[in-house]
Amino acid sequence: MSTAPKHGSTASPTHEMLPVLVLQGMSAATSRAAVSYQFARPPGVADLQAVSDAMQPLADAAMRGAFSGSGPAGPGTMAVLGPAVLSSAACARQQLQLCNVDERAFQLLRGMVARLRSEKVLVDSIQVVDMEHANAQPVQPDWPDEDNEEVAYPVPGARATALLAFEDTDFSKVRRCLVEVDNRLFPDQVTRFAAWVQPWYALLEAGAFAMPVGHPAVTDSIAGFVSHFDPVTIEVSVDRFMASECAWGILANMVCAFDWQPRTLAGISVD
Repeated sequence: MSTAPKHGSTASPTHEMLPVLVLQGMSAATSRAAVSYQFARPPGVADLQAVSDAMQPLADAAMRGAFSGSGPAGPGTMAVLGPAVLSSAACARQQLQLCNVDERAFQLLRGMVARLRSEKVLVDSIQVVDMEHANAQPVQPDWPDEDNEEVAYPVPGARATALLAFEDTDFSKVRRCLVEVDNRLFPDQVTRFAAWVQPWYALLEAGAFAMPVGHPAVTDSIAGFVSHFDPVTIEVSVDRFMASECAWGILANMVCAFDWQPRTLAGISVD
């Protein structure tokens, strides 16, 4: 994978306003996990619904191979076993079933929960525990910044890395990804692919990739459209991209996990 261009950022976020992320025993081998949200004050029904809604696009993206890059062979899965429910006055708990999901995917959940501050949903910390290794040493991953984002976020897998290229371009908030196959695309493939990548758009707009560009609550990305660019190419456009360049590697994982048969994926380029 060629080096991604670095784009402009907003003012540095105040880390006191960002939820702490704690991972306990988590790995690509985790099969069942509990997610606990510690609120700054006792949450209402709307607060619980908001954090539950934030989890869904993460699970949908995982089901489409987004976070399988560094794990063992095989597709990743994440099933949400229910909404977040109160476990104490200011803490809610949610359960997940997982397979081959890079634990760094929960950085994206942290970004989306941080964005909820704009809706007055105040979460101080998120703890994700492997239920089979609940006594493991807790780890607090750093927030993605300009120095660590390429290792803080989930990474593209070997195939995505080989196919993904970044074109030299001047800074622009309007971005796109071109996905090329080896022969003429069928119309139904374009339609199915558009539905396949919708969770990536949802993550982008929900602030999952906002760091280190800016605080997720005030850093807005706006999705574009999936279109049939030419006979062998699909365009995934973004009308306003204010996010980590690592977002494209996660999209590339999803592109590689899509069923292109009887065509063969030939290349993924970002400009």
